[in-house]
Amino acid sequence: MDSESWNTIAAEITASCDHHRLFFGDAVTRLMRHMALSYESRLGGMLKNLYGSESVREDCGHSHDALFSYLISMQWVGWGDCEFGPPLGLADDTEIYVLSLIAYLGARLMDDAIDHHLDYKGQFQSFYGFLAGKYGEHKAAEISSAAGSFLITTSLRHLIKMDCLDAATEVMRLYNRVFAGALCETLSADIVVDSGLYRSVIRHKAVAYDRILHVVFFRKAEPIIRNRILSFLSFHSTYSQWLNDLCDESDDRSRNQMSILNISGMNREKVVQSVVDSFLKLWKENRDLHPDIQNAMAVRLNNSFNKIEQL
Repeated sequence: MDSESWNTIAAEITASCDHHRLFFGDAVTRLMRHMALSYESRLGGMLKNLYGSESVREDCGHSHDALFSYLISMQWVGWGDCEFGPPLGLADDTEIYVLSLIAYLGARLMDDAIDHHLDYKGQFQSFYGFLAGKYGEHKAAEISSAAGSFLITTSLRHLIKMDCLDAATEVMRLYNRVFAGALCETLSADIVVDSGLYRSVIRHKAVAYDRILHVVFFRKAEPIIRNRILSFLSFHSTYSQWLNDLCDESDDRSRNQMSILNISGMNREKVVQSVVDSFLKLWKENRDLHPDIQNAMAVRLNNSFNKIEQL
């Protein structure tokens, strides 16, 4: 690692984050609060429909509460895009974005069932984890997957009812890629993983998955700026997956999970260097953008840089 280049870029990113917080911090906080209220209201309505009559909800109260609590705890995945909202004037489309967030987390419920995630990185219990303790893993996988499917299709139905056909179409298109990637990853558990297969899975499962949020949030941005930001975020999703593979090495090995570290010829030192070089390059390639956009990008990168420094 070139420590001089790293320290220089890290200092730039810290300064950019500070500028962003100074000029847009309050506006971003207001947008996130508005999004959280809208999200909680919309999610509550969907779960009311999912659990049916009041008597059924009373019988399944613990399940309802566990699902609601988990999805509320996971809403932070939508906060990153909100950093771009005030600089780009994208603060009036919260209702639409919330639906894409619920659809996004619907897939999370299905992924939890496939990969047996009892919790989110040890921080809080997943819905699958609650169900596994109550009904066993097989039944938990069925229920978590069914709940995820319900949220995805319900969100799409609401988008269509609101005449947001462009957003609904993009979300459906991307979900085709996401589920193809998830199936490929699962079915590849016992084969030798080469770089081509790994890249394909990441493009489908990680990049396309995150893009579900991005294409909806930035759909009204000026086209040239939107394309630049979407490109930045796609690369960020890829490099973040590499970084997560480094951070989750022991857990991935214990579950025989696909990882960049399992690719023939790769080792931890090579992956760390690739991660560092890629994030540095990503920042440098976007220096020509308006400072307000760069500063919002810096907020997105800051967490990744902090993780890298802890490797």
